[in-house]
Amino acid sequence: DIPGQYYVSFARWNEMSLLRSPRTLRELRQLAATSLEPESLERFIQLLENNAGYALYRSVSAAKAELSSAENTELRFESDGVLIETPLRRETFETWIAEDLSRIGRAVDDLMAKAGLTPNHVDQVFLTGGTSFVPAVRRLFERRFGEGKLESGNQFDAIARGLALIGQESDIERWASGPPEVLP
Repeated sequence: DIPGQYYVSFARWNEMSLLRSPRTLRELRQLAATSLEPESLERFIQLLENNAGYALYRSVSAAKAELSSAENTELRFESDGVLIETPLRRETFETWIAEDLSRIGRAVDDLMAKAGLTPNHVDQVFLTGGTSFVPAVRRLFERRFGEGKLESGNQFDAIARGLALIGQESDIERWASGPPEVLP
């Protein structure tokens, strides 16, 4: 068995570098020595030692982005003897993110309930960020609000633009203390 902490850190590109610590690499080598499949752990260690984790993350991100416009794609990654080639299907990807979709749906429902709003009160929903390209995410919002209310544009820089606009305000304290009050 591999401790779950390695999977969690590996799944977060910003934590992958922490896996390169001498202590962690030593622990992984000990696990490989007693593993039924040591080659897999040795390739993982090699990936970490070659500092290729971020490159792998970029390959995964590219495959996920491709699945936003295609039903199928291939994840392909190669670095210093580590080769990953695997077909991916959007349908499979959507099962992987099902719990995330559920959390997004609950958050929207909770916000609407807290504000005392129904979808009829909402004129427009602006989707932003790379996740807004994921068809399952769009369907989630379409089911709640209707396709005609969804808008998007500048998905990758809209958040930064919003933060820049907030930064230009003379009193940003209301933003620093949390989201503004939602008024019906």
